[in-house]
Amino acid sequence: MRPIKKQVVIVFAKSPIPGFAKTRLVPALGESGAAELHRRLVLTTLGGIGNLQSWDLQLWCAGDINHVFFQECARKFDISLYSQWGETLGNRMFNAFECTLKEYEKVVIVGTDCPLLNQSVISQAFQYLDETPAVINPADDGGYVLLGLKKVDEKIFNSVDWGTSTVAEQTYIRLSELKWQYSLLPSLWDVDIPEDLIKLRELDGFYAFARE
Repeated sequence: MRPIKKQVVIVFAKSPIPGFAKTRLVPALGESGAAELHRRLVLTTLGGIGNLQSWDLQLWCAGDINHVFFQECARKFDISLYSQWGETLGNRMFNAFECTLKEYEKVVIVGTDCPLLNQSVISQAFQYLDETPAVINPADDGGYVLLGLKKVDEKIFNSVDWGTSTVAEQTYIRLSELKWQYSLLPSLWDVDIPEDLIKLRELDGFYAFARE
């Protein structure tokens, strides 16, 4: 039997294909611009949280895992690629947690919509997982940018209205129903809708996507 490893960060990302990635930003950026922003956010996320001495890093791909961009990420960041599967985001997250918790004690899943995610945030999340079985980093818009677990139950992801302002609150309710304690990190902003683009103006490398 293989020994259980300590901790891993899973990054969920879509192929940066026009019309497939960041569709809620298409009205402001166009399909190609939205896809390019997604590509930039993925690279920023992987570069900001990569620290293989403290945790393993995996990229879980929605779309063709052989897409040239995913292969570029695998080479640049020396990470493993995995395919997401499941009908809903909740299904896909549950499957990733269930699969990965067979090999790791602590698993954190992040998306790529929050350019402020960094090694400090990830490190704090893993520290909280020493104290509670779950940790959440909520987003200012009512979702969350990070979910960490030491065990998983499909009920956490059932009947959640993904993409709405109640995702985090519904997740707190699910965890409470399971009688699981959870820790919270300070809320962060992420980039989902055109109004969020204004905040990008202050970040290096994102000025071209800032909205007047």
